[in-house]
Amino acid sequence: MQLVIKKSAYNALLSVAIWVESQNTTGAGERWLDKTITEFQTLAKSGVQHAPCQHALLAKYKYLCFPYGDWVVAYRIEKDNFIISRFIWAGRLA
Repeated sequence: MQLVIKKSAYNALLSVAIWVESQNTTGAGERWLDKTITEFQTLAKSGVQHAPCQHALLAKYKYLCFPYGDWVVAYRIEKDNFIISRFIWAGRLA
């Protein structure tokens, strides 16, 4: 299965990487981003499928969700694509 990251999710990942960079040493943000995307690729290739999102707005769009640290990843599986649509800080969903 191929990993596809939509623009809004990728922008959120970049924002987190920039924050990680600001809190740590040079290159930490890029390493975090690379590690995160590699983990998502591994997950996509495994063919795993999570439960539907419980948050009403995400459920409305029939996303599947899983936690990733302090974030929630909302995605869909379409044909042979694992499409990450949202990368949301969990605190915003409360």
